[in-house]
Amino acid sequence: MKAIEEFLSPTSVLTPSAVGGLIVTVALPLSDAFDLSFKIVVLVVSFLFGALLMFSAKGNVSPPQKLLYGVLNSLIIFSVTLGVGISVDSPPQNTAQSAEVKQLLRQISPPSSPEVRLAPFELIRSAQAQEPRKSDVTPEKPSGKTATPAGNNSTQPTLTKEQVETLKKYLAQQEEFEKQQQKHARRWSW
Repeated sequence: MKAIEEFLSPTSVLTPSAVGGLIVTVALPLSDAFDLSFKIVVLVVSFLFGALLMFSAKGNVSPPQKLLYGVLNSLIIFSVTLGVGISVDSPPQNTAQSAEVKQLLRQISPPSSPEVRLAPFELIRSAQAQEPRKSDVTPEKPSGKTATPAGNNSTQPTLTKEQVETLKKYLAQQEEFEKQQQKHARRWSW
């Protein structure tokens, strides 16, 4: 009974906690560098450390008890490591839209328009796809209509070359953010 009391004492938690911290410092760079799932890396490394602790244990403990303690230690190490990893590796944050980008999005399509709510990037891409011929050009709507010069009597808004460049830059930032989100999701998937 003495072994169980030692296993459940507060000092016995110190080893899995310290090992969990060590595993995070190894597993996050590994999962990031080799595009591996953090959970899988942590699970494998925690069971390796659990096996190391199990085989290094001295005393008159039977092999089934050693195995049980090894598995329990490994699960504790895994839980600690996963919790620390989640708190350390936060998801990527999107940069806030500037007032200029918000105004341009409203200019392309009104906020109540379903196109803005459903596919704002399609509106930006349509503005990006056009080649400005003069200083003012109107963007193509997602409906497939062609862009018209600003001199025509059209209800479409006009965009300057600088505004189109601003929208291109915003679109590139959003695409980079989406890539970072996908990478973070892959790292935390099984």
